[in-house]
Amino acid sequence: MKDFGRAVKMYIMTSFSIIFLVFGLGTAIMALVAMATDPAKRGDKDYWDMLGVMGLMHCMLIVIFFWGNVKISRYKLFGSLPQAKILFTLVPVAVVGALCIVLDIFVFTIAMVRCGADTAADLLIIDSVDTVIACLLNATMQKQKNKFITVFLGLLFILFLDQVPLLKRMRLSNYGFGLSLHQAAVAAATVYIAGFLLVCLAMKLWWEKSGRNYNNHQNILVLDR
Repeated sequence: MKDFGRAVKMYIMTSFSIIFLVFGLGTAIMALVAMATDPAKRGDKDYWDMLGVMGLMHCMLIVIFFWGNVKISRYKLFGSLPQAKILFTLVPVAVVGALCIVLDIFVFTIAMVRCGADTAADLLIIDSVDTVIACLLNATMQKQKNKFITVFLGLLFILFLDQVPLLKRMRLSNYGFGLSLHQAAVAAATVYIAGFLLVCLAMKLWWEKSGRNYNNHQNILVLDR
């Protein structure tokens, strides 16, 4: 547990950049204020635009940790630390996942108060999917070497950024997904749990094949001698 706490602290301190922080949080806060003050309701022509913008806020949270991901991935120092495995695999998922869930709670609360249960149900679905995608993109940032995986993640990021018009093209009607609040909650919980498990498993597999554990490599060389 101590290693996890140290790794989280190191990740946040390494990632801190006032420019990225202001841009990421500032954009997310403005979107929240816009929904709170002038929300679109089911049936409105701007309804799917609002849902897409709420989901797009998760992308802004990735921006906050962009510089930290670049430094951690490029400097061998981080791979030689005792808590390197946690720092490279679990922490990027846990930190962004926690922030996204906090954001999802804010969005859900505002939607319930300002828009009603139907809109809150639609946002539960979109936000749960966006949270998992945000965790995957943040955890794999600057780490992929396989060309196919790189292209796949690049396309996923483009779709993530382009989800406002994408949702409008995918819509069945101006009345959302048509799920009740209870059904949406069950679906969202399933997406959260399954998504986090799959992302953590993917990062575990990446770690085993990445060769980033320089500390273990050094120990093996010492033992061989």
